[in-house]
Amino acid sequence: MWAVFWRYWFRDEPAQHAAVRADELEWIEKGRRINQDSREGGTPWKALLANRTAVLLCLMYFTQAYGFNFYVTWLPTYLKNVRGFCIGLAGSFAGLPLALSVLATCLAASPRTG
Repeated sequence: MWAVFWRYWFRDEPAQHAAVRADELEWIEKGRRINQDSREGGTPWKALLANRTAVLLCLMYFTQAYGFNFYVTWLPTYLKNVRGFCIGLAGSFAGLPLALSVLATCLAASPRTG
């Protein structure tokens, strides 16, 4: 049902959508034009690598991806082969840290009441 709705409603180009008015389409197209002056010089790698926030963000994503791969690939195998868990139990225990991280994220992001 969702695919039928998606096929009916969403389009790659706003001009192909029946609900887009002419003035709205003009406003969208005006905002899509790229300023040629902003494309000079390519990526400023020195400035990017000197930016502490960007570097810390990359490190955060690296550690997050490393931890995710550990829990998804190595931990179930370890629990099954070394600790003797059956495959279903190994999968459940290996998924527990990921499930708890979702819970921790939700609790950390919840508004605090005082």
